[in-house]
Amino acid sequence: MTRQQHTESFFLTASQSEITVLVDEVNQLRQDVELLVKPKQEYESAKLERILAELEAIIEREKKRHMMDEHLTHSMRNLLEDEIIPMLEAELNYDPTPDTAYDFFHQ
Repeated sequence: MTRQQHTESFFLTASQSEITVLVDEVNQLRQDVELLVKPKQEYESAKLERILAELEAIIEREKKRHMMDEHLTHSMRNLLEDEIIPMLEAELNYDPTPDTAYDFFHQ
C-alpha cells in the first residue's frame, strides 16, 4: 500500500473527532515551525500572550479527545481552566486607567 493509499484509507475509516484532533495537531506543528523561524527579539508580554494562546489551544484539544485518550489529568485541566488561564488573562488585559473621575480622585 502506498503512502497516499494509506492516508486515503485512514480518512475513510477515521471518525470526525480523530480527524479534528489530527488537524489540530498539524496546526500546532505549523505554529511550532513559525516559532523556530521568528526573530529572537520580542517583548516578554508578547511571549506571555503566545503562551496563553498555547494553553488555551491545549485545553481545546483536550476537550475534543475521548476521556480515555486525554493527555492531561483532570486536576491539571481544572488547574489550567480555573486558575492559570484566568490569572494570565487578568494580568495581560490589566488596564490601570480609572473607570470614572471619582475613582481617580478617591483612591
